[in-house]
Amino acid sequence: MLLDNFAYNNNFRSVHPGEKLAFGLLMMFLGFISGPIVHLAVFAVMTGILVPGAGIPIRFYLRSLLIPPVFLLPGVLVVVISSGSFDEGMVLFSRSMALVSCFYFIAMTTPVPDILMLMHRLRVPDLFIELSLLTYRYLFVLLDAASRIHVSQNSRLGYAYCGRGLKSMAMLASSLLIKSLKTADELRISLEARGYDGKLRVLDHREYRISSRNIAVILTLTLLLVLLVLGKRIE
Repeated sequence: MLLDNFAYNNNFRSVHPGEKLAFGLLMMFLGFISGPIVHLAVFAVMTGILVPGAGIPIRFYLRSLLIPPVFLLPGVLVVVISSGSFDEGMVLFSRSMALVSCFYFIAMTTPVPDILMLMHRLRVPDLFIELSLLTYRYLFVLLDAASRIHVSQNSRLGYAYCGRGLKSMAMLASSLLIKSLKTADELRISLEARGYDGKLRVLDHREYRISSRNIAVILTLTLLLVLLVLGKRIE
């Protein structure tokens, strides 16, 4: 996936994943407890860090930002109608987009294996880490299978018109379900054959160093946003 490619190839790749995760979560927290002005500030900071800082292409980032409103706007509309207040709907929208920008910062700059490594060092239960690792691994397997099936169907005019397209999509979904069940059973058998004892041991070959400069930047930005929140509440 293109998102995963950017996570492995960005200007912040060598930054300690703990620093990036801490910064993203702090900004999420501040965006969650604040008002629209701080939401805009959080969104602007994250956009500035991702595009000029991390080197994420602006076109890809803007396309990514078009996805959340598709699911968000119906909920905002319900809030506006039920409460009779347009302001509440705008607060919900601005807060959600600010939090989405924080999530994009983590997803676009930190590969999943680095996050799992950090979770392991933080003593997160092994079962949760292993389920996350297997889900991440077989997501690509299923995407590759779905792509192959779609190409095969398309070459046979499976999407020539709407009715046939819906039927092809249903067949694709059923084929993926069968394949996922079969793959899971084969994985279980292979793990048991190799003496699986409840832990998937993966070599951690990257060494990260905590940067005092990055910590200072995180604390400074967090302090500025905290002051902005306090100033807004005093008003």
